[in-house]
Amino acid sequence: MPIIQDESGAWIDDESGEEILDEGGPPGTGAGSYTWGQDTIVEEENIQNFSDGSGTGVVTGTADAEQLELEAGEYWELPTVQTYTGSKTIELNKYGSGDGSPDIEYKTGDSEINCDADTWHPFSRVFDSDGWSKIKLSRAA
Repeated sequence: MPIIQDESGAWIDDESGEEILDEGGPPGTGAGSYTWGQDTIVEEENIQNFSDGSGTGVVTGTADAEQLELEAGEYWELPTVQTYTGSKTIELNKYGSGDGSPDIEYKTGDSEINCDADTWHPFSRVFDSDGWSKIKLSRAA
């Protein structure tokens, strides 16, 4: 089935003309779902590594054993990724146990450039993505 995106941003089956709904993203992309630090047996479409980010924390291990360690006053920014528009949630320690809960902030924008230029917003449960998102984890000093 050939899939196209029309002028309004909707995803359309080019043969039938019917709109295809996949939570705001093109079918087969997981609608912008990501997992960090877990490579196998995941529900999310996009697999990323903490080591792709940057900050003052420390990444240990690789593949499914990868962990992000944050001490008091440290932070870690994950790369800007395309998450498509709509409500987004963040789950900590979904595939393994962690030690405590970091503070979470996010940026969002309708392009990668606009997302990076956005200010940090405190995260609590759900945020509305404008299409691109960036996440920062930190521990208070």
